[in-house]
Amino acid sequence: MGTAGGSSGDHLFEPSDWANESHALAQSTAYGKLPQPKNGTYLLDDDYFAEAMPVADVQLQRAGIRLARLLNETLGGTKKVATTASK
Repeated sequence: MGTAGGSSGDHLFEPSDWANESHALAQSTAYGKLPQPKNGTYLLDDDYFAEAMPVADVQLQRAGIRLARLLNETLGGTKKVATTASK
């Protein structure tokens, strides 16, 4: 699923872009697919989780990759970090 940690010059390495990407996914997947509340309570069914969990999993992978890259660059690490998250 695309670049996760970014490469040289890749906009996805900018924290503001991470936030915008996460916000867009939250609007389209998490909040955009919420069922109507019943008595003020949202009851999330299996269909909701089946759609939202893969997106959350990829976002968590991306976060780990981005954090690893940031720490390596900040602390002078020399190990290569993956730049893509699996789907």
